[in-house]
Amino acid sequence: MMRSAPSTSTFSAVSSARFTGAAFFAIVLLAGCAGGVRNGATGDAAGSAPPQAVKAAASATATATDGTEFTWKGEGGTVAVAGEFNAWNTSADPLVKQADGSWKLKKKLPAGRYAYKYVIDGGTWKEDPAAKETVDDGFGGKNAVVVVGGAAGAGAGTSVGAAITPAAPAGKGRAPVVVADGVLFVFAGAGSTVHLAGDFNAWSTSADPLTKQADGTWTITKKLAAGTYGYKFVVDGSNWKTDEANLEGKDDGFGGKNSIVVVP
Repeated sequence: MMRSAPSTSTFSAVSSARFTGAAFFAIVLLAGCAGGVRNGATGDAAGSAPPQAVKAAASATATATDGTEFTWKGEGGTVAVAGEFNAWNTSADPLVKQADGSWKLKKKLPAGRYAYKYVIDGGTWKEDPAAKETVDDGFGGKNAVVVVGGAAGAGAGTSVGAAITPAAPAGKGRAPVVVADGVLFVFAGAGSTVHLAGDFNAWSTSADPLTKQADGTWTITKKLAAGTYGYKFVVDGSNWKTDEANLEGKDDGFGGKNSIVVVP
């Protein structure tokens, strides 16, 4: 029996069906490929956030061109940094509490080497646990040391009472520092005699003479009870000099400044 040729309408229907099926297969194939890209390594990187770097909880100081940053992480209602740069003042340089619970202060310091400690709640002295360098504080503990600028032997820090004050720049002395025998005062400058006068000796111009050292500086180590004291150097009996190496001072009532030393 002879088969009749398919009608034009039937041919069109079959062709349309084949086209539609091919198109559908192509769409599914493309969709699968696209899904494969999205679900592959490239897709994972794009579809999920990368892990965030965890910041180190350091307490060390970081010296930068805009200042030296002090950071403390620990308990306390208030935190301050005390050191050779502020005559060991327990309130002059308070740190500010941050959102992450740490305490920070950025302080401009001249080039040099400074001992320091943190003071918690106004009276608890704490060594910087992140300091890379420490020295004895004269009281059975340690001071941290911070080196600012190009000072030799750059390290991380010192604390209260370190006898590690840097060599005095020409024409300048060194900030007072607590040592085992008392408070060490240093003056560098011209003069035949130098005396220490202050609140601790009723501003006597002769009670506490300094001794000239081989390097040209004048020094005295004086026992002082805990407290805050104003002082000056008296050169040649009548020339009153502020301690240029001590950044802390207050008006002396005569148009000048008295230097301040704080004994913890």
